[in-house]
Amino acid sequence: MRGGDSTGAPPDRAGAGPRAFPGVLATVLSVVFLALAVTFLAAADGPSRSDTTPPAPVAGLTASDARDGKVNLGWTPGNETDFAFYAVYYGTAPFLTVNNRTAAVRIDNMTVRNFTVANLTDGTEYFFAVTAVDQSGNENRTVISASATPTAASVPDTTPPPAVTGLSASDARSGKVNLTWTPVNVSDFRNYWIYFTTRANEPVQNLEPTLRIDRMSERNLTVSGLKDNTTYFFAVTAVDLSGNEDRSVVAAVSATPTPAPQPKPPAREPPGAAGEGDISIGNVLLLFTAVAIVTFLVLERVDEPWRRPAAAGAARPEGGNRAAAAKETPRREVDDEE
Repeated sequence: MRGGDSTGAPPDRAGAGPRAFPGVLATVLSVVFLALAVTFLAAADGPSRSDTTPPAPVAGLTASDARDGKVNLGWTPGNETDFAFYAVYYGTAPFLTVNNRTAAVRIDNMTVRNFTVANLTDGTEYFFAVTAVDQSGNENRTVISASATPTAASVPDTTPPPAVTGLSASDARSGKVNLTWTPVNVSDFRNYWIYFTTRANEPVQNLEPTLRIDRMSERNLTVSGLKDNTTYFFAVTAVDLSGNEDRSVVAAVSATPTPAPQPKPPAREPPGAAGEGDISIGNVLLLFTAVAIVTFLVLERVDEPWRRPAAAGAARPEGGNRAAAAKETPRREVDDEE
């Protein structure tokens, strides 16, 4: 035995302390690093869960029909510093809270102020709400919803007005034809088109309209500028506000304008054909002339004996001539005295 061993004392352990220190230090450092890692991960994951304040309610929400199963939503954007996203909710019944509801749409841009919800059922009323969610998951789940009803997209009107009925045509003389028809009765009436051609049964789709009438109640028209003794075929169609027109109509109603009758000159009556009692200027002049001639001849015959010199021993007039001579005697005596 070495010295001191005989005493039975335990061996000296003074050298054991320094050898145990590295193990303790490693344990302490491991705990510190673990704590730092947990803190770093928590910071990287977002703000502390101690934030329980939700963003302000989304203001100014509106909803409007966008046709064909769509609704347009609009709102005033928020200004949260820890904004995460907008959540869009909708349903077919009004609601005041989004508890127990799942957002149908998530919008990550805080500046967005409108959104179109699609794939809805036309004719069904929908109620919508939009909330803001922060990075801690806080959300103001009490909402005021807005409603809208999507409608079917307008279908273009391709139906023409009914065909014009009762069309007739008649000669109005001197290059004119009168047309008459039964007016149509449609809510979107625009005008009538008048077609005419010299070809029978010609579809109006092959023709250009020549006259337009804008009043639906109109029922007749005179077409002028036609050629006399030429047969024309007519058609009348109705047009609506969308420009629809039944162009399968054919020009089948016809008329032929004729010249206006010329006035007849007055008939010349043969001599002696005038009726009894008829008086004309010519007859009066003729009668006056005849009377004047007869009067002249009578006067000539009465005055003839006194204009001729009396022959010696000539017999004096008798009867009526003697009376005439007696009337003339004073005149002749006056002449002798002169």
